[in-house]
Amino acid sequence: MNYIKPNSIPGEIKNGNLKQKRENIVKFLKAMENYGVPKEYLFQPDDLLLLRNIPNVTRCLFKLGRLRALRKHGLGYSSSFFRRTVSQDLELEALTLLYDLCFRDTRDRCN
Repeated sequence: MNYIKPNSIPGEIKNGNLKQKRENIVKFLKAMENYGVPKEYLFQPDDLLLLRNIPNVTRCLFKLGRLRALRKHGLGYSSSFFRRTVSQDLELEALTLLYDLCFRDTRDRCN
């Protein structure tokens, strides 16, 4: 997020314990919300921290990337491009679901 918008996450911790990593994720989510990613697309900290819902994380990052592309061209969230087609979101959902199914065993062993 600091790459997209410098200093949007103050006090970023590069390495740390579980609590510090959670704080980083919460700061990241707040920075994305401040940048304009709608709340309904944000994931929960445990989705990433504990690898509980990687499809939600992927969907959120996809929306952040789409918003970044719009901002580069002077457009915003209200643009129809941001909410493009349902089929594109369904494609992303299918890919993230496939990813989740492929790596479920690995993820479960890590928890």
